[in-house]
Amino acid sequence: TVITYILNQDADVTIQIYDLLGHLAWTKECPKATNGGQILLNDIVWDGKNDIGEYVSKGGYICRIVIKSDQGMKQIIRKIGVLH
Repeated sequence: TVITYILNQDADVTIQIYDLLGHLAWTKECPKATNGGQILLNDIVWDGKNDIGEYVSKGGYICRIVIKSDQGMKQIIRKIGVLH
């Protein structure tokens, strides 16, 4: 899965994927001015594995993107479906 978003300035970005029971499966930290935290288009690839390297079960997941910049904080929530 490719998670794509556009930033209007460099920002610290945290991407978290949760299962539908609210358990955290995966986290990606993207510091300001790096891939995922840079101005304009950002593409982050999630390979369907959890933080310990195992594939997650098929089903629904919630993607939470938290953006922190000089302008404040914004949170975006999206749904992801996993099929194996």
